Amino acid sequence: MKRGFTLAEVLITLTIIGIIAALTLPGLKSNMGARKAASWYAKYCNILDGAIRQAMFANDLEHATDITTAQLYAQLQGIDVDNAHERCEMKDGSLVHSIAEDYTIQVDFPESLNITSRIYTIDNSMEGIDCRENGA
Repeated sequence: MKRGFTLAEVLITLTIIGIIAALTLPGLKSNMGARKAASWYAKYCNILDGAIRQAMFANDLEHATDITTAQLYAQLQGIDVDNAHERCEMKDGSLVHSIAEDYTIQVDFPESLNITSRIYTIDNSMEGIDCRENGA
């Protein structure tokens, strides 16, 4: 008795594995992109929330909605309020725009990340500051 597989059996098995891989890899790749984007959005929500809290403490403010753009940028960049710029470019290349009248902050991510810009809302809630992403 011969043991082993014939060449045809091995080729058919490899073909089936290749077809299955070709069908599943694009789905896995898109899921990874969505998870990467979600982690960046959450990271920026945490960064903005921390900067808002620090700006409130440093400037003796009672409400998060009292923060000026310069105060927020100073906390994000770790500089004095007097030296804060009109735009806040972060170390990773993302750009944080000014606080709008409706207390929203827009974050533009670098093109290399393939992540759309996001809008975050500053909200004074009973439990403190709530930095929610609104989706752009």
